[in-house]
Amino acid sequence: MTLVSPSVCVDTVLGIDVAKAKVDTWFERVTPGEKEPWHTHTWPAVVVYFRLPPSQRLSPDGKKTPRAELKEMQVTFDSTSQPLHSIENLGNVVYQAYRVEIKPTTKVARASR
Repeated sequence: MTLVSPSVCVDTVLGIDVAKAKVDTWFERVTPGEKEPWHTHTWPAVVVYFRLPPSQRLSPDGKKTPRAELKEMQVTFDSTSQPLHSIENLGNVVYQAYRVEIKPTTKVARASR
């Protein structure tokens, strides 16, 4: 995995596009037959999948969780952190997604009034 500056836009397997005090924006690109580097996600996130080929999520214990192909754009919200994992592209098109991680702005969650 290549480490990149948070302010540099990259076209690698997994890289930070924008790092700010309140959000990190990740661009994920996995070519057919390739795997992402092992990584975790700490913050809640909105994820935009442009098109998702058949893929599988890999866990360090060897577990493989398949994911079906999506032929249209999909937007999801992941409310919790994610443990160490990797994604393997099983399809014949590039896996592409943007992940916007939302960092806390206070140490204690506060509801607005």
